[in-house]
Amino acid sequence: MEIETINFFIPPFPDWGIVCRVFPLGPGRIRFFHDIMAPPEAMAQPDLQEKVAIADKFFSDVNEEDVRICTTVQRCLESRYARRGSLGRLEGWRDTIATLRCGVARRLTM
Repeated sequence: MEIETINFFIPPFPDWGIVCRVFPLGPGRIRFFHDIMAPPEAMAQPDLQEKVAIADKFFSDVNEEDVRICTTVQRCLESRYARRGSLGRLEGWRDTIATLRCGVARRLTM
């Protein structure tokens, strides 16, 4: 079975969620999109724009923190002292997780 690379993730929350999509543009560059999901009745709430702004700021803050962490890790990996290591017990889960992500992607795009 060939496993495709799926470049998205969906962090769910109790009454809303976010769909994040990542598209590689080249070495060290990506294009990142995120969409907020909410039930239709949320559109009628008077404080909807305020809630969207809070969610957007929260997600932007988390994303900026992730970028700083990933940038630091990438710099370390470019070091002449960096060596490839094993993920140990987690390494066997890579194919299982990829298969799950492909299944979710197929269901979402049906």
